[in-house]
Amino acid sequence: MWPNNAQQQPTKSERVQNASRISSDLIIEGSVVSAGVIIVDGQLFGDVRGETISVDENGLVEGPITAKVVAVGGVLKGDVECSMFTVTGSGRVTGSVKYETLDVDAGAKVSGVLICSVGMG
Repeated sequence: MWPNNAQQQPTKSERVQNASRISSDLIIEGSVVSAGVIIVDGQLFGDVRGETISVDENGLVEGPITAKVVAVGGVLKGDVECSMFTVTGSGRVTGSVKYETLDVDAGAKVSGVLICSVGMG
């Protein structure tokens, strides 16, 4: 049971349901900022900042990304700064990535510099 003053965190499905989505027929040029989840199915040319950024299979982002969690299944051309960086087998990434945790699936293509921002020893 939650104390009266405690707030429950939204579940993953609730966060995705409330996500800001850039649809496959949409092209955005400029900065995009959200306090929550951004799902890119279309094309985004510019800076992207949010809690979680997902570049889906048909998505394209050209520009820097800053987020807690970044997941790429489409194409990302730009530098990334995040805590958790994931690239699925369909993902294509070009740029420098500063991360704490890295997960790259077989088949993914990553070209650039990977920088672990957590001490390694």
